[in-house]
Amino acid sequence: MVDGILCFNCKNHMYSNDMEENLNVCKICGQHFKLDINTRIKNIFDTESVKYFDTEMYCNNPLNFPTYSKKIDELRKELKSNSAVVTGYGTINANPVYFAIMDYRFLMGSMGIVEGEKITRVIERATENNEAIVIFTGSGGVRIQEGTIAVYQMSKVATAIKKHNDKGLLFISVITDPTFGGVTASIATLGDIIIAEPNANIGFAGRRVIEQTIRQQLSKEFQTSEFMINHGFIDCIIDRRDLRNSLAYILKFHKNDLNRVDLKYPKMQKYDQNLSYKSSHDKLTPWQKVKAARKLERIRLKDYINMLITGFIELKGDRKFKDDKAFICGIGYLKDLPITIVGTARGRNIKDNIDRNFGSAHPEGYRKALRLMKQAEKFNRPILCFIDTPGAACDVEAEERGQGEAIARCLMEISSIRVPIITIIHGEGGSGGALAISNGDYVYMLENATYSVISPEAGAAIIHRDSKKAEEIAAHLKLTASDILNFGIIDCILPEPTDKEESRNKFIKDMKETIYIKFLELMSYDKSDLINNRHFKIRSIGNIETNRNEGLQQIAAEKIKE
Repeated sequence: MVDGILCFNCKNHMYSNDMEENLNVCKICGQHFKLDINTRIKNIFDTESVKYFDTEMYCNNPLNFPTYSKKIDELRKELKSNSAVVTGYGTINANPVYFAIMDYRFLMGSMGIVEGEKITRVIERATENNEAIVIFTGSGGVRIQEGTIAVYQMSKVATAIKKHNDKGLLFISVITDPTFGGVTASIATLGDIIIAEPNANIGFAGRRVIEQTIRQQLSKEFQTSEFMINHGFIDCIIDRRDLRNSLAYILKFHKNDLNRVDLKYPKMQKYDQNLSYKSSHDKLTPWQKVKAARKLERIRLKDYINMLITGFIELKGDRKFKDDKAFICGIGYLKDLPITIVGTARGRNIKDNIDRNFGSAHPEGYRKALRLMKQAEKFNRPILCFIDTPGAACDVEAEERGQGEAIARCLMEISSIRVPIITIIHGEGGSGGALAISNGDYVYMLENATYSVISPEAGAAIIHRDSKKAEEIAAHLKLTASDILNFGIIDCILPEPTDKEESRNKFIKDMKETIYIKFLELMSYDKSDLINNRHFKIRSIGNIETNRNEGLQQIAAEKIKE
């Protein structure tokens, strides 16, 4: 008999020792096989840091279901465990965390009364002690043999998660193969950050049930981790071998210890808001600036993230429909300051631009951005927004999924988010598609960026019925940085770097320092003052001053005539 197993994906034979060393991951194709709970705990948590809870709790067959008691007793003896979940407390690279790990070997990790109670209790412990929790799911769903009482454990666990969430505490959900049914619908999908192992099977209804219902054969990719991330339900897929360090980083990041950040900000060397600095672009016409803003060679969002942010982790999906690649969102450090990054993204080439819809987001993009901004508010993280979009997506799908509502929701919610928001318009600012995430406490705009109600071509087509008059319309639209500054919409203009590497490096260095100091200034404000200032700024744009007394006198005179 040959030792080991055959990988069903790539047909590579793996010896038992190799599998154990590689955490049951195929060295050739990366296929993830199921991992027993003891090996997972040993791999994830620091040695001798783990303390277990409620180990003696076990089920007593509440429905007197036939053969159920016998099966439970057999599993307890075989696995030396009383239930399908292990709960406890430990550290991951010295970062404290409460945990629950479901054991697929115990009746497919199904959730019964004991499992629901143990998970609820560990969440309550985490809540009481103001600590994060990580839950590894691996389950077929709710346990049939315990009936409706088992189903109700979904509500119990979800309620405990809500209380934990309301205290502003971190919940990381790690989805392993398989995760289905009531566990998907009560635990796995409620995390602040949802991680899945590669090629895990994830869903609510089982694949066979769906196929029998719709009488169609489903694709191989259906209900896999990769399917779920494309459809916006999880944040990221992380290889099991990298999971320990990734969890440690996320836990450390969310400690958000602002005591180590010196909020006594130095005086900032502001850019002259009247464009008195030396510039090679001052003589460009509005139309030339439109073309400059659209150049493929411009610094794109991914470039800014790579140059300004360290430890960036992209977080994907709107949790409802899809991950829109026209938005890149995530978390990382601006110097020593943990922040959330949200921005519209264009590509460097045709393929990348097609993938990102040329920076024109659909409703799911705006919902993803808002989700991450609300998450930043929960964890008291400043938000850095980048704008470079010709406008929101304009197609049938966008209308079907509620483009107008998604933008309106952003405008309403972002206006009152209780953390500092800095916005940088670095390319095109196309109408409502740009406005949706532009209402920051401080707004920068690059010298050759544009911000407009409509593209010059579309404006010319509407007004003159001739798109060739775009250059003329560009001048009338007042879309340049200096125009927008005069309107009071932005706060500062940033000079453009040249194409030389030295110039770009200095530009990025100055930008990083400028944004960092501005964040420290904004963080020193009282929360209510921050929101009131933002509201006042929004209210002041386009404000029409009238003499109230004159208005009252006119009304009174009209009344007398009557």
